[in-house]
Amino acid sequence: MAPISYCICQRSHIWNEVAAAIETTGVVIGEYGMAQAFARKLQEISCWKNDEDDRVRAFAQWLTEGLQRLIEHEQRRADEGLALRKYRYGVGKDEG
Repeated sequence: MAPISYCICQRSHIWNEVAAAIETTGVVIGEYGMAQAFARKLQEISCWKNDEDDRVRAFAQWLTEGLQRLIEHEQRRADEGLALRKYRYGVGKDEG
């Protein structure tokens, strides 16, 4: 944790840069792939909320809130996309 606590000042531009690096997912699969990827990131940083350094805990809280918003947005987007496709193309004959 030393590198994180050393470079993170309260709400500095570095927070945005570090968050962007953490939020990078690479390739995802499926409608909910982005939401699932962000949820994994959320799990990966969860231990930072218990760090002894106040700056790390503050960053973890800020990043957690941002990731939660991203997860909600991606889930909503996927739900709406599925609903739209079902509306346009109908539900398969075997799906009820």
